Amino acid sequence: MSIHTKIKPPTNAALRARIDALGAPDAPPLLAQWALSTAEQALRLAGIAPLDHPDILTGINALLAWQRGDADLPDMREIGFRILALARTDESPLRAAALRAAGYAVCSGAHSGHAANVSRYALEAVRLLHPGDRQAHADERLRQWASLSEPCAPERPRFSPKTLYLSDLDGTLLNPSAQLSASSREKLNALIEQGLRFSIATARTGATALRILDGLQLNEPVALMNGVMIYDASHGRYLDVRYLTAEAVAQVIAALAELGLTGLMYELKDGQLATYYESLDSKPLRDFVEERRRVFGKRFEQIDRFAEAQPEHVIYFAMLDTQERLAPLRDRLADCPDLGLVLYKDNYSTDLWYLEIFSARASKREAALALKELGGFDRVVGFGDNLNDLPLFEACDYRLAVGNAHPTVRAAADEVIGSNAEDGVARWIDAQENPL
Repeated sequence: MSIHTKIKPPTNAALRARIDALGAPDAPPLLAQWALSTAEQALRLAGIAPLDHPDILTGINALLAWQRGDADLPDMREIGFRILALARTDESPLRAAALRAAGYAVCSGAHSGHAANVSRYALEAVRLLHPGDRQAHADERLRQWASLSEPCAPERPRFSPKTLYLSDLDGTLLNPSAQLSASSREKLNALIEQGLRFSIATARTGATALRILDGLQLNEPVALMNGVMIYDASHGRYLDVRYLTAEAVAQVIAALAELGLTGLMYELKDGQLATYYESLDSKPLRDFVEERRRVFGKRFEQIDRFAEAQPEHVIYFAMLDTQERLAPLRDRLADCPDLGLVLYKDNYSTDLWYLEIFSARASKREAALALKELGGFDRVVGFGDNLNDLPLFEACDYRLAVGNAHPTVRAAADEVIGSNAEDGVARWIDAQENPL
């Protein structure tokens, strides 16, 4: 099946006008058709047959249905994201580049801004397969594409669509009362209307994070639970989940028993998140559970032993106690190659710390890179305050610490801005005359 097709014209008025000036009567549909045919070339170069990949075939069929004017269409952005997820797991650079080109081609059916990335990765495939003589030709095609896809100056958005602004929540975007202030919400919504691409990377689950952010017009998927999950709130779907291995789960449970500790265990099954506890004898843990039940209506389930849960669905452990009690558990598990561990102080108390345990394949760094790829961004600007934001900074092109940040985070930042009590994140973004 050929990917060549005519689809709905791009929605950017300036882009339509620029292409129409070329004189082609059906230039807008040809723009998207070019992206799809270029992706097809990349797939052929890599020896990938669309029929062998259900998501690619589904995306092609969706675009053909769009051409016919069918009313009942699947979410092309979601299908494109699934193809991009295939690219992240393919060890062949050539195949990965071709899959990325195909993923962005399908995404371009939902938003024409993804089309430029089709060119980027298709040309990468050309260069990998035909280095040398083909380089100049590929570079010329890229320049031609850029000249077509650049919006006209009068409608140029204030913020580059290729830059993602990614913020931590507690201690960073949220004020000292763990709320998003009305001023920050209003300012960020206005900036999003001006083209700001904004998202969050938090240790919280969606049940609390999205409730706190109610009214904020987020326009990108969010990273939850220190990067364990990428969640598309607009469609209520998890785009990526990093599960713990059964062996890692068993090691954590054994270490907890040996040290006389307990906490919370999180399980994701059939798209539903469940949170378990063994007991609430610890006051910090009891206060944590009761506050989330009362404020957010979150459900917690008691089980006799964590070992009763199905290990293949476990994604996360969280302990809340003093640093002295949690540090030995961290040290006990530090050599487990399948585990990621973060020990950091609670923003809202004087002597309590969190120890969070998750897959070694998950972190705020990995989540930021995933969001960067999913959205087709070239740059990430990150905001943080605590030690679990250091991995986030590793993936960012520009790093900002709020004024109340941990000294280590301040030292790792490119710039220190106003505190979370001063709406530092929103104020800093709004103050940029030439946004990154």
